[in-house]
Amino acid sequence: MNEPERVYDAEVINMSPKGVQLYINKNVLESDRVKAIKIKVQLNSNLLLLAGEIVWRKNYLKGLLYGVSLEKGDTEQIIIEELKKYSKSEGK
Repeated sequence: MNEPERVYDAEVINMSPKGVQLYINKNVLESDRVKAIKIKVQLNSNLLLLAGEIVWRKNYLKGLLYGVSLEKGDTEQIIIEELKKYSKSEGK
């Protein structure tokens, strides 16, 4: 189905090559019944576009935490390298 894309602001709480944990301070994904999701995230100097599926939801503060399982693809290695760079820069 050709549904219009919606844009939501979210905070990345945790990230791995296989998944992302997001916090959204409103219940917008629930009301819009979102299952598939695209995430645009700036990691160091790289802007990544990740696709995945929401696999769990949990009430948190005034919003919800979402667990997103990422689709397998070329981004796994990029995420690993960028997380390594990020970890090194935060350790300084």
